[in-house]
Amino acid sequence: MKYPRLALLFTFAMAVRGAEPTTLRDAFGKRELQCELTSSAPDRMTLAITNSSAEAVSVAIPAGTMAVGAEGTSPLVALQSATLLIVAGKTAEALLPAAVISSKSPPPGKVLHVSDAIEPRLDPLLKRLAGQQDLPRATAQFAVFCLLEDIKFSEWQKYLAARRGPKASAETHPTADEVALAIDVLGLLREVAPERMFALTSDAELKFRALRNPVCRAKAMQLFGINGTGDASEFGLPNVSQLLHTKPGDNCPICRAREQMQKGASDF
Repeated sequence: MKYPRLALLFTFAMAVRGAEPTTLRDAFGKRELQCELTSSAPDRMTLAITNSSAEAVSVAIPAGTMAVGAEGTSPLVALQSATLLIVAGKTAEALLPAAVISSKSPPPGKVLHVSDAIEPRLDPLLKRLAGQQDLPRATAQFAVFCLLEDIKFSEWQKYLAARRGPKASAETHPTADEVALAIDVLGLLREVAPERMFALTSDAELKFRALRNPVCRAKAMQLFGINGTGDASEFGLPNVSQLLHTKPGDNCPICRAREQMQKGASDF
């Protein structure tokens, strides 16, 4: 279904002067408003509203709004708030960033219905995301799973593999970008829920891979409380000085290679 270009009016402020926006739940109950809520992917919801009344109407969609689909599927949660303006006799559409709330259930499908359910454990994250349009959807999704299910890095990998489909190899190793994303999520969790101890904090696999990833190594060292010269054995990892060059003569690959070259030269 195509909508008139001029009718796609989307604003984050009150759109109708002097009038309070109608809530999304109330909008679905109004005869003069024909509402359609759909999802083409687990990270977005599309709201289309046709206004058959003689006056413009604004509809508020709060962050945290939940939507459900087919039975047995995971609900979706809107990650940011918005207000949609629908001109009299026109149709307006809003694309809402969203996340599924369960890593163990399939996505809800295309047709959605507004739910009365709320998830207060996501409130700190939603406040952090308010007005932030550039946060990667995958980062937000992983953070939602951590807040609700406290998943490990390996469980996140299983979720990604399931989304890739049955042709994806079970032996696929995490990419450097996926490791860096997990470290970003850990940093985000430290911001929004500093009092909680998440599984990612003591995830040995994530630490092991992050310290070998030049993109996120410095941030990982900070988050895991590892300095450049300290003993990392308490984390089940080799000393950081064995992984990167921190000072002349340390036991890093560069110094070990130089030592071997010098030893070879002395044999002649």
